[in-house]
Amino acid sequence: MSTSSSQYHHFPPIQRVAVIGAGSSGLVAGRHLLDAGLDVAVFDRHGAVGEAWARSAGQDMDFLNPPSPSEAAFFPVARGRQGSRTFFEDQGEGESSDRVNMDREDIPASSISLSNFPLPPNTRSFISRSTVRTYLRAYASHFGLHPFIHLDTRVELVEKVRGLKDREAWRVRLRHLEREGAKSTETLWDEFFDAVIVATGNQAAPFVPPIPGLALLPTINHQSGYSPPTSYSDIAVLVVGSGQSALEAAHRLSPHVRKIWISGRKIEGPESRQAWRRLQRFVLPSNAEVVQLVEAFEGEGTVRLRDGRLLCGIAEIVFATGHRQSYPFLPQYHSDPSPSHPSATTIPIARLVTDGQVVHHLHHNTFYIPDPTLAIISASPTSTTATTEVQSMAAARVWARQAALPPRPIMWEKYGALVEKAMPRWLNWVEEGEFISRTTDWLNAHAVIAEVEGVEVIRPISERDKAEELFVGQFALGKGQFQEVWNAGERQEGSAREELQSKVRTAMMRRNGA
Repeated sequence: MSTSSSQYHHFPPIQRVAVIGAGSSGLVAGRHLLDAGLDVAVFDRHGAVGEAWARSAGQDMDFLNPPSPSEAAFFPVARGRQGSRTFFEDQGEGESSDRVNMDREDIPASSISLSNFPLPPNTRSFISRSTVRTYLRAYASHFGLHPFIHLDTRVELVEKVRGLKDREAWRVRLRHLEREGAKSTETLWDEFFDAVIVATGNQAAPFVPPIPGLALLPTINHQSGYSPPTSYSDIAVLVVGSGQSALEAAHRLSPHVRKIWISGRKIEGPESRQAWRRLQRFVLPSNAEVVQLVEAFEGEGTVRLRDGRLLCGIAEIVFATGHRQSYPFLPQYHSDPSPSHPSATTIPIARLVTDGQVVHHLHHNTFYIPDPTLAIISASPTSTTATTEVQSMAAARVWARQAALPPRPIMWEKYGALVEKAMPRWLNWVEEGEFISRTTDWLNAHAVIAEVEGVEVIRPISERDKAEELFVGQFALGKGQFQEVWNAGERQEGSAREELQSKVRTAMMRRNGA
C-alpha cells in the first residue's frame, strides 16, 4: 500500500532484514518476513537452533559487580581485547556449568505451539526443554528456514550509518566462531540491512537486587540455573522473589528442606497479574511462608526484613528476582553506553533501556518510534508465542508496505498516553487477547487497502485458561479448588482466606500422595 499520504509514516524501500536470535521469536519472524517477500538473515550465537533452551543465562555472572544493562547479556566471560574492542567467550555445545535439566516436564505445551505447525499428536500437556528444542528445529525445517540461519554467529554491534549510495542502513558487526574440537577460530565482518528485528527474548540478563550485605553471602544462586541438591535435609532456605519462578523454586526445594521463607513484593500491578499472584500464594508448599521484603543480609545465615523481623539459621538463599532487558549489541540505545563499544558514539535521546526493567519508546510495543526500521520482539513480560507471532506479522507487513504505521507525531502521542496511564514497571505489559485482536484487526484492515491476503487470526488463550492449565497440571490443584480460588480473589480475608488455603493445600497433598 502507498505510504505517501501524510496519514501514514513514510519508510524508505526495505528489502533486507536482519533478525537477531534463532529461538521461537526469531524463527517466527524469519518465516513471516520471507512470506512477505523480504530478504532475511537470522543470526544466533549458539551452535544449533533452539540451543538457548539447553542453557541458563548468567549463572557465572558476578552479581556483586553486575554488568550494566548494555552489557549484561554478553556475560558470562570476557575473553580479551583486540584494539579498542572487547570480545566475549561463548560456551559451546559441550557440557558446562550452565546446563539445565532438559527432561523435567514443566513447560505448558500451549505456550510453545506455533501457528500452522502444531505439536505432534499425543504431546503431553507439559513438556520438557528437550521437546521444545526438537520442536523448534522441526519448525525451522518445515518452513525452510535453515538456509537463512547463521549459527555460531554473534551480533557484536548494530548501528545506523550511511550505507551504499548514501542511503541510511543498519550496519551489523558479526563474529562467527568456527569450532575445531577444543579450539576455535573467529571471523569478524560487517553487513548492511534496511531493517532489524531484535528477537533475543527477555530473559538474557538475570537480575539480583543490590541488597545491603549481599557480599556476605557465600554463594549467590539465581533461579535461572539453580538446581537444589537432593542431599538437603532439615535446613531452612530463603527464596527472594514472589513470582512464578519463586513458586517453582519453592516446590522443587520443599521435599528436601525443613523450612522455606519467600520474600517478595506485595501483590500489585495489572489485574491479571494480581490474579496470578493470588493463585501462587494459595499453592505454596506446606513448609513455605511468605514474609516481608529483605532489608539486609546480616551474615551467618541471618536476614533482616523490612518489618524488623530476623530470620536465622538460613542455609541457602535463592534469588528468583527475574531478568533485566539487555541488548548489548545496541549499547548506544542504553543509558550507559558501553566502554566495550567506543565506536557507538551517537547517543539517541530516546533510549530503549535505562535500568533494564522495561523497554522504552516503542509503538505498539514493537517499533522503535524514532526509527521504526528497528523492531523489538518479546519486550513484554507477558510475551507468548502468540503475541510474538503477531508482532512478527506486523513488522513484516509494515516493512513490505502491506500495512502502515501512523505518522511519528501520532506514535509519540499514543506512547505519551501509555506512559501516563501505565505504572512504570508495567509499561510493556500487554493482555494477550486484546493485543492479538487489535493487531490482527489493524493488519487485516490494511490488507484490504493494499489488496493482499489478510493475516491469520491467532486464537489467544485467556488468562484464566492459562492459569488453570498451569496450576491444575503442574501444581496438582484440583479443578474445583482452582475455580474456588480464582473466584475468591481478594474477597477472602483473614480466617476465611486461611481456611480456603488450608483446604487447597490438603487437597494438593492428597493428590500428590503425601
